[in-house]
Order: sequence, then C-alpha cells, then structure tokens
Amino acid sequence: MNQQVLVVGNPDPVHVGHHLVEAANSLQIGCRLLDVRQASSGNRWLNRFFWHLLDRRPPFISRFNADLLSLAAQCSPTHVLTTGISPVVESTLRQLAAQGIRTLNFLTDDPWNPSHRAMWFRRALTHYQSVFSPRH
Repeated sequence: MNQQVLVVGNPDPVHVGHHLVEAANSLQIGCRLLDVRQASSGNRWLNRFFWHLLDRRPPFISRFNADLLSLAAQCSPTHVLTTGISPVVESTLRQLAAQGIRTLNFLTDDPWNPSHRAMWFRRALTHYQSVFSPRH
C-alpha cells in the first residue's frame, strides 16, 4: 500500500511540521503540508480578540477545516498528522476517520497548561486515533 501523509503544521524550519515533511521526503513517503497559519489572521488584534474572548480559537478555523477536508479529498492521504494544538475540530476528525484516513497528533504543547488551554481542542483531542507526545 502506498502511504500518503498530509501534515497539518507550520512549515517554518524551526517548527516540527517542517521536520516531519523532511522526514517523510527522506523516507520517500508521499507528503503534503497544510500550513496551520492559514487559520489565523494577519491582523494581530483580530487574533488577540479570538484568543482572549473566544476560547483561543483561530479566527478562520472553519475555513481552515473546510480547506483540510478539500485537500484530503484531492490528495487521498492514508494519514493526517497534525502538530501541537492544531486548528482541527472534532467534526473534521470524524469526517476524516469516516473516509478511512488515520488521524494522528504529535502533541508538542501541553493542552492542560492554562496558557494553552482551549476547550475546542480538548474536545477534538479525543477524536484522534493516536496521540504522541514528548512530554511525561
């Protein structure tokens, strides 16, 4: 079976998403990346409003999830691998799983840390088929 991975992460070289894509490429695993920054706004005040008053939700989370489902339909990945507190909601994870796509999260951040805590992410976290973390 030909493995195809769709990484949902930050492509900047200092972020784990970039390194996961490099690893997949070096292993000759088909890989695409969806940039999590697309869920945020270029307007820092809008981002702050959503962060402080709307449960740390990115302003364009709905559009981002629609884009994720569209890209998954287009490239037919076997796995969707998200990084950190990724802007993927539970309904999107359910839809991906229903299509037979394995959903994974490499949890680089601590979602129980009060400065990162977001209920929308906690609800989504239980819908990943596997969660990995370097934390204890």
